[in-house]
Amino acid sequence: FVIDRNKFRKAVQRTTSVLAVKETIPMLRYLLLDADGKSLTIVGNDLDVYHEVMLDDVASEPFQIGVPGKRLLTGLEMLADGEVGVRIKDGKFRLKQGKASIEMSTVLGVELPARLALDAIGNSASPMTLINGNLDGTVLSEMIRLTLPTVSKVEHQGGLDAIVLTQEDGIFSAFSWDFSTSNYATTESPVQTQGRCLLPQNLASRVIGALQAADTVKLAQQGTKAFFVLSDGFIAVGQPERKVPDLTRAIESQSSRPYKLTVPRETLFRSLTNMMAFCGDKTVVAPVSLSSDDNGELQLSTDTAAGITTLPLGPHEWKGKFPWPVRSFLPAIQRCKADEMVVSWDIRKSTSPTGKVTRGAPITVATQERVGDTVIEFRSFNSGMQF
Repeated sequence: FVIDRNKFRKAVQRTTSVLAVKETIPMLRYLLLDADGKSLTIVGNDLDVYHEVMLDDVASEPFQIGVPGKRLLTGLEMLADGEVGVRIKDGKFRLKQGKASIEMSTVLGVELPARLALDAIGNSASPMTLINGNLDGTVLSEMIRLTLPTVSKVEHQGGLDAIVLTQEDGIFSAFSWDFSTSNYATTESPVQTQGRCLLPQNLASRVIGALQAADTVKLAQQGTKAFFVLSDGFIAVGQPERKVPDLTRAIESQSSRPYKLTVPRETLFRSLTNMMAFCGDKTVVAPVSLSSDDNGELQLSTDTAAGITTLPLGPHEWKGKFPWPVRSFLPAIQRCKADEMVVSWDIRKSTSPTGKVTRGAPITVATQERVGDTVIEFRSFNSGMQF
């Protein structure tokens, strides 16, 4: 059969992108090509992430074979724009364009994991639940990127090793929590449906790239899988069995008059990065303090063997000092694209059951990002070190 090279390459690139980079099972490195005579369906499936793309108007004899994904993508990238001839014979898959010919071995389609069946969304008899049927793919991928957990489970035991995607009361949100820090992104989405699903942390980055190319995404769930339904296919991801924390407790609830400081994002990121240079590589909560000097200049400082290192952030009326868990904030600040960020903090007293009184300093770094005409509100919140 004959197919447009760019159309074929983009579909192969999308389905290959969800496969694990270091797949240990050779058969899971293959893409399933399934033709019914009128269309060609390309499937990437490594048992963790499933991505299916359908190309219409591909006239060929029906077939179902497996082709090495990376090898096929490399071959298509070597060819020029225009039509490409495809021939399957004697267990070989051949791409031909002019004098160029690229051949690779195949496996039988039945040797690869079976295709998933996508039930009709919105059908009352369907077990699939629609969470949001009108999400912009670029906005959704950006919200997932912003809320990727900041501290891995290896570094800090506990937390939720997944991103919670929620539609409720006209607001769509992405939320992550790594025991010490919460990342929270929201945008207005006035749809009538509501619901929640989980996207595993270790699979999120593989889904982001596939979603960026989508105009509209329908988010749904069925059983143990979350589905991202696109115009020409869908992505299915297994949901972890996790208990989602009470978001009203994980997200900050500061007083009506928290201390606030608006600072350029680059200045804040550079200051915190320099502070971290004086801390150990495995330090989760850096011994960094936020305080004000006699001239009203807000200071970031850390006690090191070489003395006290200080970086000014600008004038402020704050009087006091408390520890700041810097490492938790750095990834979130680095991911943001906004020019300015608002840093706010509060001082609270709490009494333990034993009667011990402690003080804590909840800290929030917040900003707005715009993707096209859509505004994303983003906050990274830490409940604060006791001191």
